Amino acid sequence: MKKNILILILITLLLCGCGSSNKTTNNFKINGIEAKEKIKNGAILLDVRTKEEYDEHHIEGAILLSIDSMNSETVANVF
Repeated sequence: MKKNILILILITLLLCGCGSSNKTTNNFKINGIEAKEKIKNGAILLDVRTKEEYDEHHIEGAILLSIDSMNSETVANVF
C-alpha cells in the first residue's frame, strides 16, 4: 500500500510538472500507458490542484486533495 502511495505522489508530481527541473537527480519517468496500468492495479491518482482547476478538467477517477487544504487530517481521510 505504501508503494502505491509513493507511485501516486510521483505520478501527481509528474502531471503537475513539478519534477521537471534540470536540478532534479531523480530520473523516475512514467508514460500514460504505464500510469493507466498502475491505476488499474490499485494505484490512486491524487489531484492536488485547486478545486477550480479540477472542476475545469481532471482525469476520471482522480481524487481531489487541493494543495491549499492539504494537511495530515485531509490526507488521512483520502486513504
